[in-house]
Amino acid sequence: MTSARDARTLLASAALAMLLTAAITACGTPSDAPSEGSTPSSTAALPTESGSPTAAWQTADAKGATVQIPPDWSQDWDGASILFKPPADSTGFDVARTVFVVKPGLWEGTPGEINSLGDDELSDTKSEPGVRAARRLPDLKVNGATLFHIRAEDETNWIDVFGTLNGSERTTVAWQISKGAFPDRKEADAMIDPVMQTFTLS
Repeated sequence: MTSARDARTLLASAALAMLLTAAITACGTPSDAPSEGSTPSSTAALPTESGSPTAAWQTADAKGATVQIPPDWSQDWDGASILFKPPADSTGFDVARTVFVVKPGLWEGTPGEINSLGDDELSDTKSEPGVRAARRLPDLKVNGATLFHIRAEDETNWIDVFGTLNGSERTTVAWQISKGAFPDRKEADAMIDPVMQTFTLS
């Protein structure tokens, strides 16, 4: 079973030469987020942005779930997961990277297990070296699916991990977005939210 911990490991190995790897709800802050370790009981819908995806966007298919990404983003399927990212900046620096994974697991697709899955992911995220301010935000309802949402950061990146279950399949979408390119958390959310609005289980 592949967790978002494994996803972040894939990110790091894919970009050792890049600074970015020195690791959807509206923007949350420690003041409006649940206490660390808590399991939110409510769900939230992602905001609808004026720049919502169109038919021109491309499909990233993780063989069990899909998202739509802008046409100029790249995606790489390695047989187990998809790494997708927006264009690099003018210096060739990756401003964001996302690992999208669907894997069989031992979890059953029940609401209670979604809570356990999210809490387990929160614990994994907190244990990552250099990660701080890890917390679980309210679950999201996206196109009929319920996703947990973990938010954290490290010295150089904004980190968001989304996950859900489809029967015994465990799906995670793990984002790392450069603080250097997007110093305001709201800028990172503006990149994440339109993509996560398109999440669909297949």
